[in-house]
Amino acid sequence: TFQETEKALNDLLDAIVSLRDLFDEAGKRKRIEAINEQLSQPGFWDNPETARAITTELSQLKNAIEPIAALHRRASDSLELLL
Repeated sequence: TFQETEKALNDLLDAIVSLRDLFDEAGKRKRIEAINEQLSQPGFWDNPETARAITTELSQLKNAIEPIAALHRRASDSLELLL
């Protein structure tokens, strides 16, 4: 029924929010912001080894949070379409 589907989607969204907390999405997003700031600093690219390590970290952080963010968007969009 409609109510069961709505409840299931709301439960899914709650579970996704718990996953976001468990995987410290907020902390990862703050670190991404800090790295992006570093990338724009003069001289950042002067040390290729350090730059490579930091850009690798940036990529890993983005890869860690994107699947959960995408899942949240899909569940949220589904709920909106249902309502």
